[in-house]
Amino acid sequence: AASAPAALAATPKADAAPKDPSAPILRDVAEGKVAVVLFFSDVASDDRAVRRALLAADRHAGKVVVRVAPIARVADYAAITEGVDVTQAPTLLVIGRQNRARRIVGFTDTKGIDQLVSDVGGANFAARRFKGYRGKVENLCAVVGQSVVGNALDGQDLTDRLEIVRADLLDARRAVRRLDPPKRFAAFQSRFEDNLDVGVDAFDAALAAQRAGEDPVATYAGFMDRIAATDRKVRAAAKKAGIGSGC
Repeated sequence: AASAPAALAATPKADAAPKDPSAPILRDVAEGKVAVVLFFSDVASDDRAVRRALLAADRHAGKVVVRVAPIARVADYAAITEGVDVTQAPTLLVIGRQNRARRIVGFTDTKGIDQLVSDVGGANFAARRFKGYRGKVENLCAVVGQSVVGNALDGQDLTDRLEIVRADLLDARRAVRRLDPPKRFAAFQSRFEDNLDVGVDAFDAALAAQRAGEDPVATYAGFMDRIAATDRKVRAAAKKAGIGSGC
């Protein structure tokens, strides 16, 4: 069962210092989105379970944005954590309009995340259940896109961001491979799997370069033509199959 949500001891600030990674999160909230921020540790089973639960959480066609950060980096997110007890992993913060925020400490499931997003965001964020193939893959497309965009390959803490995106892509690929697409979606399924394969390869190579003391960004750039080609094929197959929401 999900942990009981708690109100935060402090309200997130309206802005953030230039190097605070909370800045894009607060911009998303100012635009009317709901932000879900998970502080996690890779070594604990509950943390991995919450990350898997996040994969299936309703992104509301991009109106719910998710960020994942190591618990060791919590102090970097001062604008949303100052005065808040975020010392235990996993801790999930959900921030919505007027910087209204709630927190779950410990294990929670997809249903608990969706409910908290609805509580914070209001009626427009009531969770939908994805029973059909199209809804499931559109939500996974939002997951992948948000992870890649939200963890730009520049600045500090690059290794953390490489590992976060790689884990998200691996989880998304597992989820996609478990789907049984109707015949009219078979071509899209194949293109999407190919796209995720190339993405995982790119982040594997970038992490290997980082560990070897080489430039991971340059290594990743070497995959850009392959990534762009599979992106085009995914978009074309999605359009033909009537799949939207950023696929």
